[in-house]
Amino acid sequence: MDNMTNLLTNTIIRQKPEIKRILESAFVPREMTQNLVNALDDDAIKVIIGPRRSGKSSVAVQALSNKKFAYFNFEDESINFDFTSEQLLASLEQVYPNFEYLLFDELQLFPKWEHLVNRLHRLGYKIVITGSNSKLLSSELASSLTGRYLEFKLLTFSYNEYLTTKQSERGAHSFDDYLHSGGFPSVATGRSQGHDFLPTLWDAIILKDLVQRYKIRNSVELKNLLHIILTNMSARVSARSLSRNLNEHLSHATVSKYLSWAEGAYLCTLLHQFSFKARERVNSDKKIYLYDNGFYSTHKKSGSRDVGRLLENYVFIEICRHGYTPNLDFFSYQTRSKFEVDFYIHSSSQNKKLIQVCYNMTDQETQKREIRALVAAASELGVKELYIVTCDDAEQVYTQDGYEIKAVPAWDFEFK
Repeated sequence: MDNMTNLLTNTIIRQKPEIKRILESAFVPREMTQNLVNALDDDAIKVIIGPRRSGKSSVAVQALSNKKFAYFNFEDESINFDFTSEQLLASLEQVYPNFEYLLFDELQLFPKWEHLVNRLHRLGYKIVITGSNSKLLSSELASSLTGRYLEFKLLTFSYNEYLTTKQSERGAHSFDDYLHSGGFPSVATGRSQGHDFLPTLWDAIILKDLVQRYKIRNSVELKNLLHIILTNMSARVSARSLSRNLNEHLSHATVSKYLSWAEGAYLCTLLHQFSFKARERVNSDKKIYLYDNGFYSTHKKSGSRDVGRLLENYVFIEICRHGYTPNLDFFSYQTRSKFEVDFYIHSSSQNKKLIQVCYNMTDQETQKREIRALVAAASELGVKELYIVTCDDAEQVYTQDGYEIKAVPAWDFEFK
């Protein structure tokens, strides 16, 4: 056995106890796990993407727990990536004899990982990959993998999963807790304190997935940019305004590039305003959304609870969780009269929805404003399904100009 194979074997032996640790910590069943189990025997490469620490490894290990699988975590600082697929296979066979499945954790860290996966797939191995960079994995999967692949997107705990974790009842009290704390498994299960864990995770993602990955020299300006993004969740911005806030230290083009990388790392998304003209979509102001409310709550310094912003961001995450892609399947919308609607879902002609988010609908002027915007947008876009997601206790139905608008408590709202 050559030195590299021996080194790899020792690394795999050292990593092996991680499987038991992952299984022991993964005591909350995830809604996606059964979908992955059902797909395991498909020859396609299975790819689980989502934020760091969202539970991707847990889902993969749970799904493979009754299979003979080999495990390798590429997020291991001791690894020297100067090895071949033959050396890796030989080492895995030493530790996991006669394995049938391969689980590769955070594979995007391996240089030219797609060549490794292609070779192993051609050899007949069934492969499961996890990764924390959606743009990197998706683009290279589409362009480089010779075999079919199935993509599974895993975000942080849904409200239903949070209820299971906390053994709590559905309703305003538990939802308010979830709205502020977010859904990272480590926080929801009490293994970590959000005020310590989440700022540290935010900084780690910036360092590992942006600064190191893209070799960014001016990391201070990047961090300043993302701090502006973080503290302006659910607000409307433009690349020009962000550049001005940074005293023009970053050009508009650099701001846009950094934000695209941050989106790929599941930190944030800038949601475009819908227009039938692609150029107008790109040039419109954008709304900032984060992939977990806990990031915002733990960084916010003021005494304001910002429940309206948190609720709007929650709805954004839920739309993503149900398979809709920002700036492809859904957008924000502004009517010709400049009334704003938070979300316009138009993934198909049969599935158009307009969703407004309003924390409290008891005030008459608020009702008038929100309903007016929805009806105007529905008339312009030809949409019949209109919703207001709120934190009021009971569902309400409003009618205006022939349209029916359902106002639904956030904890009861089901996306179809």
